[in-house]
Amino acid sequence: MALIRATCSDCGDVELRSRDLKVRRCRDTEAATYLFRCPTCAMIEVRSAEAHVVDVLLAAGVNSTDWSLPAELNERQHGARRILCDAYAAV
Repeated sequence: MALIRATCSDCGDVELRSRDLKVRRCRDTEAATYLFRCPTCAMIEVRSAEAHVVDVLLAAGVNSTDWSLPAELNERQHGARRILCDAYAAV
């Protein structure tokens, strides 16, 4: 199992095993993140990851999950403006 150094927002640099991280990739936008639970403070950290970082993490044995944007994002937004205006009118 590979030893990977990552940075926790509170604790600074921490060392993790490949099993302690996870890569998430969006099929639609090709955006990627990696996440881990800090071994010191137990907070979950999520970081954006460029393609070369994803390649290194996957080569080190980090598990990955691919996901897609919700289909609702492709729906036409009929009446969205009216709903927004009605919401403000009610206030």
